[in-house]
Amino acid sequence: IEPVDSMGTPRRKFPENFVPELQSLLAVPLGDMGILAVIREESLPSDLFIKTLAELVNRYNRTKKGNPVLVGTYSSQIALYLKKYFPELPFVAFSRSEAELFNHRTYEPKIYALSIELANQSLITQLNNESKGVWIFNINEEKEMEELVKIGAGGIITQNAPTLLKLKAKLAGECRNLIVPSS
Repeated sequence: IEPVDSMGTPRRKFPENFVPELQSLLAVPLGDMGILAVIREESLPSDLFIKTLAELVNRYNRTKKGNPVLVGTYSSQIALYLKKYFPELPFVAFSRSEAELFNHRTYEPKIYALSIELANQSLITQLNNESKGVWIFNINEEKEMEELVKIGAGGIITQNAPTLLKLKAKLAGECRNLIVPSS
């Protein structure tokens, strides 16, 4: 796998604050943190890259206890590839619009990550009723985080991890969360 820039992921000390490859990151004890590897459509990754990444993540998830590594994408083309060749891989479908969400529903992701503009109580409830995880991305304000958790968001993707940790303690287990830097 080509070097992966993970300077802000997660807020732990790595040599020079840079992990040269995903394999190196997976060798670090993560404790209660998880990893989400997002494949962006604009990077136009090759099938070989996606296959290599999925195999590495599957191997890690089968051998390690604790939080699984998840793969996420905005691209319905990448989602199709993951679903077809790696159906056991837990993947996160990122959606910024209703059209992206509609396209992703075909591939039955384990988790939907919705932009704040798309998130509403009705949609979150519907996805939760379908036994899907619902995360909301790019949320940095505590009040907004708390409102989303109260209407059923199971995860918050943020650049403001301290605020999310404070909220988790305040709500005393009412929510599960994923802390990753948003870009």
